[in-house]
Amino acid sequence: MQINPIILPSWLSSKCVFQQGVELKIEGVAAPSATVTLEIVKDPTDGRKVSKLDTDYGVILSRETTTSSKGKFSFTIPPYKASSDSYTFSFKCLTDQTTLTDLRCGDVWVFLGSDFLSIPMKEANATKAPLKRKVMNYLRFFMPSRSGLEKGEEIYPYEDKTHYKNAEWIKVTDTAKLAEVSSSAFAFAYRLSDQISYPVGIVDLSYNDSTILNWIAPFAMDRVEALRDVVEQMGLYLDEEGYKKLLAIDEKKKKAVELKEEYKETIESGDIDISMQDEIKRLEGQDPDDIKPLDIDFPTSGDSSLNETKGHKENISFSSASQLDFGMVPEKKDDGRLTKEDEKKFIKQKFRMSILYRTKLAPLKNLAVRGFCFSPDKGELLFERYDLFLMGLLTTLAEVFEPKEVFDETIMPSILFVTMHPNDVDFDNPYSVLEFNENFTAFTKMLSMPSGIVSMHDMLLPDKTISFILGMRLATIALGTHFSPKMSKSSPEPNDIEIAGNKSFFIIFKVKNLKIVN
Repeated sequence: MQINPIILPSWLSSKCVFQQGVELKIEGVAAPSATVTLEIVKDPTDGRKVSKLDTDYGVILSRETTTSSKGKFSFTIPPYKASSDSYTFSFKCLTDQTTLTDLRCGDVWVFLGSDFLSIPMKEANATKAPLKRKVMNYLRFFMPSRSGLEKGEEIYPYEDKTHYKNAEWIKVTDTAKLAEVSSSAFAFAYRLSDQISYPVGIVDLSYNDSTILNWIAPFAMDRVEALRDVVEQMGLYLDEEGYKKLLAIDEKKKKAVELKEEYKETIESGDIDISMQDEIKRLEGQDPDDIKPLDIDFPTSGDSSLNETKGHKENISFSSASQLDFGMVPEKKDDGRLTKEDEKKFIKQKFRMSILYRTKLAPLKNLAVRGFCFSPDKGELLFERYDLFLMGLLTTLAEVFEPKEVFDETIMPSILFVTMHPNDVDFDNPYSVLEFNENFTAFTKMLSMPSGIVSMHDMLLPDKTISFILGMRLATIALGTHFSPKMSKSSPEPNDIEIAGNKSFFIIFKVKNLKIVN
């Protein structure tokens, strides 16, 4: 009986797309101090027969290594060129064998962030246009749990995850699963693949109502010290002790919500339990009788008596002061009720540091990618020194993904940003969105890595096609960044804003470095 099955990275599975043009690092676990072999077979997609003398097909790589005392092993796969050809990866260790089929070599992009990037296919309306079967066959999508919490999980862990429980690469023929994929990611992949004529794989991590702080790793906070200072000043920095205290507050709030629901059910059924009202108030940090809660409980002797004072009822009695034994008074303990201090320390999920890094980014360690697409949430308007937050995000991504340092811009991963949507404008501070987007744009110009920015200034009306249009715009910028100097590397950049009453506004913009080709 095999006790140590071969464990591979979550992102390496059947139907996956792996990054062309760069080395592929594979770290896994198998039986300790044992030999692991890897064999890669390449077959033409059309199924045509190939000569045994053709070294481009058949077994193109065969390697072996020995696991450590803890069973760890690693392989480094040489760069391969993008194509529609099919790959098979076979791993063997003792009696165990794992075979991955239908793999493709192409470009891998990671979508993360919030807002329009997270709208799934089932909730969006695609623009009416015929889809090419060949292009559709090129597309692959990898989507872990949208929230980062998997089946059976109720809270975000403090420790980094190493694997996803239920995540797999899907093809467009998996229609039920495809309906959950980001519509922007689909439009991006389709347009990009249509232009470059080889496979595109999307790792869809987008999650609505998330902020950049959710994605930044703790180690990035330590490396970007100024960022840590800002986060601490905002009261949002969470070490392990602080996070556990936050979870305790969550539990108190959960109990209050559950009891409210139960009380609501008793009202609807006509079986009202008035005592539940008092318990709800207690859990919420209120006194059921609208009196200030006592700090200590006095010991009693004899039968209790009910006293009324100033119209309030107090269930406190004692025979005489002389009988009080203050040595018997227990220390005040947490009785499970919410306090004002709890409310001050409470942090909403969207502002909790690193929770999506631990659950969605950490398991992708060593995944080689072409680039990233990121969209901010309107809640990020509250963040001062947003450039520091962006540095924290880039530091995180550089640590997780490969290649980490490549000076060839045709290979080096890029990042494409989406500006804040005009609908997020605060009429008390109408220039806040404009300032945010201008700072966003300025930041991209300081990066050494290829980057671009997509504006949404003209998408003023709510429309379920916006997410598809956004995906196509991102693909256009990706093409200009990596493939075609004739295409723009940036959308028109916002330059000014005007407010008309309290219902509409106009953005005036100017185009920079946009090449128009006849």
